[in-house]
Amino acid sequence: MTLLQPASRAEPVDATDTTRALLLAAVDRALVTHRPSPVSPAVDEVWALLGDTARGGKHLRGSTLVEIHTALGGSHPDAAASLAAATEILHAGFLVQDDVLDHDVVRRGRPNLAARTAATARSAGAGDAAAAAWAEGAGILAGDLAISTAWAEVALLPEGACRTAVVRLLADTVRETVCGELGDLALQHGLDAESPRARTVVARAKTARYTFTWPLVAGALLADADDDVLLTLRRAADELGLAYQLTDDVAGAFGPGVPSDLREGKQTTLIGLATGHRAWAGVAELLGDPSLDTEGAARIRAALLTSGAVDATADRVRTALRESRSLGRRAGGAAVVVCRLADRVEALLEDTLATRVAPVRGAEMSG
Repeated sequence: MTLLQPASRAEPVDATDTTRALLLAAVDRALVTHRPSPVSPAVDEVWALLGDTARGGKHLRGSTLVEIHTALGGSHPDAAASLAAATEILHAGFLVQDDVLDHDVVRRGRPNLAARTAATARSAGAGDAAAAAWAEGAGILAGDLAISTAWAEVALLPEGACRTAVVRLLADTVRETVCGELGDLALQHGLDAESPRARTVVARAKTARYTFTWPLVAGALLADADDDVLLTLRRAADELGLAYQLTDDVAGAFGPGVPSDLREGKQTTLIGLATGHRAWAGVAELLGDPSLDTEGAARIRAALLTSGAVDATADRVRTALRESRSLGRRAGGAAVVVCRLADRVEALLEDTLATRVAPVRGAEMSG
């Protein structure tokens, strides 16, 4: 594992203070309840770092679950909080494994689990190779710990049809998210044929399923929503997830320094829309170059702008958000939550365009 500079990601807005406090208390309870048996100080360190990851961030997914349960008239606030905690711990597990895959060492502006475990290993006398190997293994296994902890928390739900449905949903969520990541890697390394459809399928699987489908549908199941509402929420989640992933693709390509998306050669929809344009021909070989420098990254960004790929991606985001709002309005009391999520993603897109893309566009025009 090579410890290089990370991609910088756009983040959704904060959950409300009340929901955030509820979530953090539930996460803390879950971390205490499911703490692993003592094995070694190293395991204790990994568990503590995993907890830090679960407590951090904006808590979009957990807050969505609580909010949809409330909006649909649910009467199980403690169970909703428990599922929200499982959601944030699951998210933490996916994040630490994603950092391993992307060779990133910073998460949310701070050294991530991989970086901190590597530092601990070096301070204990390990060489760089041993510290890197430990950090990589710790990241993978910490993710496994988080996923198993999410399962354990869900298993605490009272027995009944709802628990069975939620367990099945969690199984589908984990399976499809992992398959989406595998598909992303396959595209990145040229193992699958690239196509707009393939990129869309990957984006929906790796992002929509656990960022939107899981919290919206799990919260609705807990509120005993009917099948029509559940189906509508699944369809809205697909559109929200696509919009969110496409926005993240733009944020990743236009992050500071040398973003890992460019260094690793991620075959995103953004890249696909640039491919074939004459501006892209001059920089195509730079994408995925492990030695990519800031000058090369700047050339790639310029080609993405010149090709029109950024504007086309933004248009696709707005189209998906319009569809998500339309679907949300058919979901009864869930409409306010779905439309609020669409507003959040749209605000995220506009912020990304204003703070990351516009300065690059302005520099290109003045140059």
